[in-house]
Amino acid sequence: MVANILLNRLMGFVETDICRRVSLLNYFGETDVPDRCGMCDNCRIDQDEKDLPDLTKPAQMFLSCVKRTDEIFGAGHIANVLRGSNSQKVRKFRHEQLSTYGIGSAYSTKQWNSIARQLIQKGLLQNDYEHGSLKLTPKAWDVLRGKETFFGKLEETKKEQGTIQRQRAGEAETFDAVLFEILRTKRKEIADQANLPPYVIFHDRTLREMAFYYPQSKESLMALYGIGQGKLEKYADVFLDIIREYCQTNQIPEKQKPVMVDPPDPAFRGNNGGLRHIVIGERFNEGRTVDQLAMDFNIKRSTVIDYLFRYQYNDRIFRTENILMNSKLTEDQQQSVFSSFARWGTERLRPVFDDLNGTIPYEELKLCLLHQRCQDQNRPRNQKTFVCLAASRKYGGYCIAGK
Repeated sequence: MVANILLNRLMGFVETDICRRVSLLNYFGETDVPDRCGMCDNCRIDQDEKDLPDLTKPAQMFLSCVKRTDEIFGAGHIANVLRGSNSQKVRKFRHEQLSTYGIGSAYSTKQWNSIARQLIQKGLLQNDYEHGSLKLTPKAWDVLRGKETFFGKLEETKKEQGTIQRQRAGEAETFDAVLFEILRTKRKEIADQANLPPYVIFHDRTLREMAFYYPQSKESLMALYGIGQGKLEKYADVFLDIIREYCQTNQIPEKQKPVMVDPPDPAFRGNNGGLRHIVIGERFNEGRTVDQLAMDFNIKRSTVIDYLFRYQYNDRIFRTENILMNSKLTEDQQQSVFSSFARWGTERLRPVFDDLNGTIPYEELKLCLLHQRCQDQNRPRNQKTFVCLAASRKYGGYCIAGK
């Protein structure tokens, strides 16, 4: 029993989105500590990047059920009651007569156990190591009474993933063909002006989603496939103007896209970690942005970039034009980074970081480095590269003379 409790505490520590130092100190009985250490992986992620869903209602269900079962049972039994189980233990204690019986059937046992671990990690529940039961803490009552909102992670079920795939298939069949052709013509025009292939601007799937959901705001556009912050800033206004005018002329309302993500490949979820960088790299080449991949696989943005490095290190080819579109730097900042690479090399990032006075985050330096390496990888072997050795940052950089 104690071993299972400790294992669940360890899993909760791995899954938690709160400061890891706080979790560790709370485990050893220290509760009067700052909310953030500013050094762990969770603290270093911006709150906007976490984008956790509101799980207040399921949290209230679970806490209420713990209380109504007299706080003498573990998470497994609470999940059974919430899911309306007809088990012998549920009938023995007449828990099928509780008001919380069966109210949580929409969630799987695995999801309820995950919610329980998050409630423990955030100090709303505590474990009784002697009996294995869960008990409410004073903090739990604010969530129960609706005074506090509970944010957490909720894993998608296989059934939900299948529904998403069928829904996407329906979108592909019913998009507005007229609007699609208008958008495709504009994409071709922009691509020709920039001397780029059209798919670099937007993939066909992105245009189909535009012609299905009729987004009329940047927020709605951001929810579509293949659109990250870079493409939003560059192309949103042009395409939104077309969609708004088309919808106004034809009196078509906007459709809201459901919140959903691509289900991870079995190879990614499995224990064979050697395949993960391939899955990430191929999805990136298909048009997924770094932010979308981080959301798809529930990993940090920096982890996605590390997988992309591994993908490129194994001599796999990237569409290099996609890399800098994921950068949050301005063009001048990117040029400063490339100039610093010319002076200090690309073996280590610390000299480059110091050279730029710490103004460029390591995450952005890695993206620029990945772009640089992909360019070097794609450069013809007989092409000579001349490095400007001028001391000024303005003129530092790679000069491809072509002779």
